[in-house]
Amino acid sequence: MDTSWIDLRNGDPAYYSGCWKFMELAKETLVEGKTRCPCNKCKLNKWHFVEEVGGHTFLNGFLKKYRNWVFHRKVNEGRNNFETSSGLGNAVGQDDIGELLRAAFGVENSELHNESHDMPEDEVFNDMHEEFDFHCEVDNEFPSSNSGEEDAKCKRLMEAADEVLYEGCTTFSKLSFILHLFHLKCMFHWSAGSFTKFLELLIDAFPQIKEFPSSYYEGKKIVNDLGLGYEKIDACPNNCILYWGVFADKDECHVCHTSRWKTVKEKEDNKSEKGNKICKKGEPAKVMRYFPLISRLKRLYMSSKTAKDMRWNFEHEDDKILRHPSDGEAWKSFDKRYVEFAEDPRSVRLGLASNGFNPYRLINTNYST
Repeated sequence: MDTSWIDLRNGDPAYYSGCWKFMELAKETLVEGKTRCPCNKCKLNKWHFVEEVGGHTFLNGFLKKYRNWVFHRKVNEGRNNFETSSGLGNAVGQDDIGELLRAAFGVENSELHNESHDMPEDEVFNDMHEEFDFHCEVDNEFPSSNSGEEDAKCKRLMEAADEVLYEGCTTFSKLSFILHLFHLKCMFHWSAGSFTKFLELLIDAFPQIKEFPSSYYEGKKIVNDLGLGYEKIDACPNNCILYWGVFADKDECHVCHTSRWKTVKEKEDNKSEKGNKICKKGEPAKVMRYFPLISRLKRLYMSSKTAKDMRWNFEHEDDKILRHPSDGEAWKSFDKRYVEFAEDPRSVRLGLASNGFNPYRLINTNYST
């Protein structure tokens, strides 16, 4: 079957006609009334009803690398239904990396918005739209406000997400495999050195894996583009102050007069003049890692799925059952006292609890707050 229409723009009548022919073919392989969606958003990872798939492929575009339609045609006798071409490797997998990136950068809505302006408004197009009656839910609740730098990061990550781990791999993309490795590193407390050695061994053992990071530092550069990093703020060794704000340029604590820096042997290149003062440069004696809250709250509201969970406290019905702090008297009393805050469904309340926290990794020492 001719699939050249996939390369046409979404509003082209030939593209629309091609989508319709695809839908007729897909109806023959429905599973419980649903089929895999080959739009640029779902990338064969999600199942929808035929009408929804039609709307998705029309609005989001058809996955250009999916041309053999192995998931949407009847299987010939003796042929494996999951036999795929080499170009489909990045379209199938156990991880929906595309959805992760769209939630992280909020690019989905702006892309749909831009595509909608490319659609012709002639009578033929309108008649076709009414005839086929495609349905699609467009997530336009939270528009994108990315900067040029964020867009560049998103582009790099999208390229890594579309790059197969090796020829014929249908389980992992380059990006998804890196994320799985970093997840394991965090879960089992691998050191940076052991992570690097593992990557080196992996590349030596599987030469078919090409252009893969060979060290922890190279892998970290790729993962860092996802954002939600942290800031390092120097701290007093005795926990008196943070060298931040008005104390950012201080060299010693004004409370206990302890040096900000680690004790090192004096060298000429370790000194620099600031006006009439001589300050010692070096490695800070203590560093606090600060995880900014605002960027994390923004990330939760970028995806319609997590945003819905964030508004649950406001939208759920009070059934007189105490199952959540929002059902308690303290919460309701706060709502009555701060009415304007309580009326906004996006308002966030934070609670911090630590049960059995062990700051020093000592076996028999627990600290609870």
